[in-house]
Amino acid sequence: MYLPPFLVLRANGDFEPYRPYIQAVLDNAWSRTAEMPPYRLLELRFFADHLDLRHRMPSAKTLAGRTVLMNAPSPALIGEAECYALAHAILYLTDLGRASAQAGGTSLAAYIGGLLSTLVGVNVIDGNFDLVSELLLAAGCLHLEGSYEIDAAWLELNRAQWADGCITPRRQVRVEDLVRAPSGRALFHATTVFAMACAAWVGG
Repeated sequence: MYLPPFLVLRANGDFEPYRPYIQAVLDNAWSRTAEMPPYRLLELRFFADHLDLRHRMPSAKTLAGRTVLMNAPSPALIGEAECYALAHAILYLTDLGRASAQAGGTSLAAYIGGLLSTLVGVNVIDGNFDLVSELLLAAGCLHLEGSYEIDAAWLELNRAQWADGCITPRRQVRVEDLVRAPSGRALFHATTVFAMACAAWVGG
């Protein structure tokens, strides 16, 4: 179940007709039995809470404890899937940058900031601009200071940006491939996350 669009509907005053149906899914124990990675359950709880939906999911702290973020990740062991999981967990634990969070007896920024910068640099070198934008968004939600890797990432994204504002998901990809499905979806995602990252840094 994907809840973010319903948050937009609620902001526009159009959510209530859908509430009984979504609540019925949560009441049917789906949220406790669905096979999802921990960060996806954290995401589900985040949006359910913001929509004032009843649920019996574990606490955000419990769910976060199951993610790669809270388990002393090493950059040598983090692949693409783990990077996405780490970035998303940061978004929800910080309430999209509006709240502070703790980890390992210190602030989440102090706990993970150095690793986040390293992962930004690694993915800039790899040319994965979609993931670079995800990590920059997470860094913006933590209100991190700039670093060599982060500054280099913004320069690379600037070079990767098309005249119409779109961001190429990966370096060395043919333009004609990006306008056909499923790569068109990848282009949309990379551009949207890049815009969110810019907003997080400008707003932070």
